[in-house]
Amino acid sequence: MWCEKMTYAGCEYSPVGNIIGASIYEIGEPCSKCDCKGCTCDKEDGLCVKP
Repeated sequence: MWCEKMTYAGCEYSPVGNIIGASIYEIGEPCSKCDCKGCTCDKEDGLCVKP
C-alpha cells in the first residue's frame, strides 16, 4: 500500500508462522529433523541445507 509519506509492505508465508506467543525454534540437536533427501547440516548455523 502506498500513502503520501510512507509505504507499507507485507509478506504472506506458507505454512503459517510467526505466531504471537509461539516458539520460533525447537530445542534439540541441530539438523536432527532434516528429512529431505541429500540435505546436509550446516553445523555452524544448525540448519539443513538442500542440495
